[in-house]
Amino acid sequence: MLYGQNFLDDSSLMATTAMIEMPNTSQRVGLTGDVSKGFDWKKLMVKAGVEYAIGTSQFLQQDVVADVVTDGLSATGALSAELTSRLLFEWKGAFGTNCNHTRGGDTLPPIHSSTHRFALTLPLIAGFDMTLSHELYYSSATVGDDKIFSLTDAALGYKCKRATWTLTYGNIFNTKNYITAYHNAINTYYSSYLIRPANLLLNVAFKLK
Repeated sequence: MLYGQNFLDDSSLMATTAMIEMPNTSQRVGLTGDVSKGFDWKKLMVKAGVEYAIGTSQFLQQDVVADVVTDGLSATGALSAELTSRLLFEWKGAFGTNCNHTRGGDTLPPIHSSTHRFALTLPLIAGFDMTLSHELYYSSATVGDDKIFSLTDAALGYKCKRATWTLTYGNIFNTKNYITAYHNAINTYYSSYLIRPANLLLNVAFKLK
């Protein structure tokens, strides 16, 4: 059984679900690789990874069966270092490209995306430390200023015997919306999310032993 959607016209947001009884198959082939290396200097750790995948499948759209080819390339990386006994730096990132086209020649623009997370832990006084973190997201499929989305947090930590207290000031710049887009077969979908406003969160963790 093959299911699909039928839209009234090119600008319509409403669709009906259609189905036809037929055999359908999908195939996917992927190749991945990962490497990591640690160094004694500053306890430096470097990680990198790459993945390429290509697949074929059948989709029903506007009562027409389409053979769709999907291919994507992604790369990941991570870097961490202990600059001093209490001064820590960390970065994690990912980059990706996703493309879709039908065997009949119809294509969707490729989506390029990236994510980054930076974190810096700073020593203070009397057992206190502060962690500053920043997350940055990019998608070429969204429009205008919505292509870039970022969040910044600050956390104050304190360790006392078996307890760790953390006070986090989240979403410092009060970002309100997160818009993302992705390909699904021969369609592009947009999603909009409301983000929790600037907030304070107290967390306490205990070690039993």
